[in-house]
Amino acid sequence: MSSPTYAKIISQKQIDFPLQTQEILKGEVPVYFKVMSPKTIEKKYPMIAGIDTLSLRKIKNIHLKVGKAIYVVDKPVGFFNDKDLMKEEFITHYWDTKNLSREEGNAFILNKGLEKFKLTSYFDSDDISTVSSFKISQAISAVKDLDIISKSASVIMVTEKTFKDESLGEVFISSFIPIKENKTIVIHYSLQGIKKPFPKRANLREQFFNEIEQSMKRINSFNID
Repeated sequence: MSSPTYAKIISQKQIDFPLQTQEILKGEVPVYFKVMSPKTIEKKYPMIAGIDTLSLRKIKNIHLKVGKAIYVVDKPVGFFNDKDLMKEEFITHYWDTKNLSREEGNAFILNKGLEKFKLTSYFDSDDISTVSSFKISQAISAVKDLDIISKSASVIMVTEKTFKDESLGEVFISSFIPIKENKTIVIHYSLQGIKKPFPKRANLREQFFNEIEQSMKRINSFNID
C-alpha cells in the first residue's frame, strides 16, 4: 500500500519482502516498519534478534522499532568503502551537523541540536574487514540470510548509535550492491530501542519513512571529489 505522504514509499507486511529490481530502479522504495516487544522478536522473528548488536531487547521495559528499506542511490558502488564513508566531510553531510569529534578507529562523537551520541562503524567486504566481535559477525550473517542478494554486496556496514542512556541505542546495517555504473542498491536495516509511553505508531512509521527519504537525499547530494 502506497503512503499518501511519501509517494515513492511502498509499505511491506513482511521483513523478508522480495527485491523487485525494476521497480526500485524506477524510484519505488519498499519499506517495512513495526514496533515489537522483545518477546515477539525472540519468538516470531529470531532473524531480527541476530541484528541486535547492542542487545537492546535485553533492556528492561523496552520495545524495538524495526525498520527495513531497499532503495537505489546515484553513486557508484566504489564510493561505499571504509575510507570514504568515514570521511568527516561525509559524516557531517549525512548527519547534518558540523559539531563532531573523532575517536579511535571508526568512531565519532556527534552533537546535533540537543542530541549527543556516539557512532561506531564496522565494515565487511572482500578486500577488508574491521569486524571485531562475534555480535557484529552474527549481524552480518543475519542480513545475508534475510536477503540473499546481500551475499553479493561490495561492502556491508554496521553502525551502532549509542547515547548515555543505553536504552535509546540504535543499530543500522546497510548492504551496498552494484546495479549499474553509477547506481547502487542499498538494503538498510534499523533497530532502535524505545520505552513507554510510546508515541503513536503511525507517527513512528512516518518518522522512519522520512529518515529513509533523507538518507537517500543526503547520499545523492554528496559531491564525490
